[in-house]
Amino acid sequence: MELPKDSDTQTWLKEMIPTTQKILNVESKARGLIIVNSVAKAGQVTRLLNDLLPEVKVREISGRIDREQRLQMQSELKDAKQPVLVVGTSAVDVGVDFKIHLLIFESSDSATVTQRLGRLRLGRHRGFNAYTAYILIPGHTPWVMSRLQKKVSPNQTVTRENLAVAIADAFDPPKEFEKYRHRWGALQAQGMFWRMTQENAKVSQSVRDRMSEDLQRVYFQSIESARGYWYKKQKTNVEKATQKQLLSFRGGSYKAHYKVLSQLGDSYAQEKAQRWSSRADQNLLVHVLNGLLTAWNISKYLPQPLSEIEKYLLCLGLTLHDYNKYCNGQGEETPNNWEVDEIINLCRDLGEKLNFKLFWDEWQNYLPEIAYLAQNTQNKVGTNIYPANWPVPKIKDRRHLEIPLRRLLAFGDIALHFSDPADIDTQT
Repeated sequence: MELPKDSDTQTWLKEMIPTTQKILNVESKARGLIIVNSVAKAGQVTRLLNDLLPEVKVREISGRIDREQRLQMQSELKDAKQPVLVVGTSAVDVGVDFKIHLLIFESSDSATVTQRLGRLRLGRHRGFNAYTAYILIPGHTPWVMSRLQKKVSPNQTVTRENLAVAIADAFDPPKEFEKYRHRWGALQAQGMFWRMTQENAKVSQSVRDRMSEDLQRVYFQSIESARGYWYKKQKTNVEKATQKQLLSFRGGSYKAHYKVLSQLGDSYAQEKAQRWSSRADQNLLVHVLNGLLTAWNISKYLPQPLSEIEKYLLCLGLTLHDYNKYCNGQGEETPNNWEVDEIINLCRDLGEKLNFKLFWDEWQNYLPEIAYLAQNTQNKVGTNIYPANWPVPKIKDRRHLEIPLRRLLAFGDIALHFSDPADIDTQT
């Protein structure tokens, strides 16, 4: 089911209430499962369905519900006489099993889609008259539905093997963009160099030389070929607009920021959108790279060098430290600083979306450490630095999470906004 571009899961569920009631009423002991991609949305959907389906027992199972509560809830729902709808996140994929005939879930990668559809296998959950599944595909990924329709027709009967092939083809990332990073990453890096020469060429030359050596290893010849794109005298309107976007705040425009902020009901939407779109050096990619460069350079002066694992944690902790901006952009609630399970689950979801595994194969083994650093990078706002509030870390010496890792990230994040040497004393 492809959602309209201006719609969302909650709106679709609201419109589907008559159909949902009809599906549940067919069964004497109706059971359904709804899986969404964030804890915040799970809570919103649970409240919505409790209001719209008073005769149905609607319960939430997500990262904010501990294991003991989940088991109690499972037992309660198993014996319930009225229809049951469970609303959950990826937490229901591990260790939670329900006998269901109705499944609704937001799309993800092909492996997850296949696994979730497996919950409706006839041999696994016998005893129902019919089995129904809805995969909710967001409107901003139209290629997914287009690819599915090429492999599977409406009302067509397909084998499990052919369905798996169709899902893999539709939901896996597009392969034709394999060179995207080398093309646009190199352009953006050269754009940073170009801006530095506009501000103070003498001071920035040694910094640019050192950065060029590192970037050359990542982008190879692409970094040099991108140089002419910035320094050419005659630029087309398209080239000018592209360059502006490559260096703009979070890669967006005034119009894009204003639209999101207005949807969130922000009373200062116009003022914030104007301020954000005019800021330099605030593309999120640039922000993270600059913070890491600062922290990395300072780490060389530590009494004890960072271990390999600590270097990985430094990179991934800062990469996720602005997760609240992702939540705001999606129109979702940001977890509170004491909701540790939600923070960890959100970091897991973002790590999977960003393909952390390509950077560090063991990253999920150190998820609590990554989440701790992401939550506590900002030194004053929303911190939760007490180790007792977090799962036991796997890192050899947990004290290193606070000193030096958290302190390095906090300074790197703050240093980006310095405009005067005295800021070191007044802002840290």
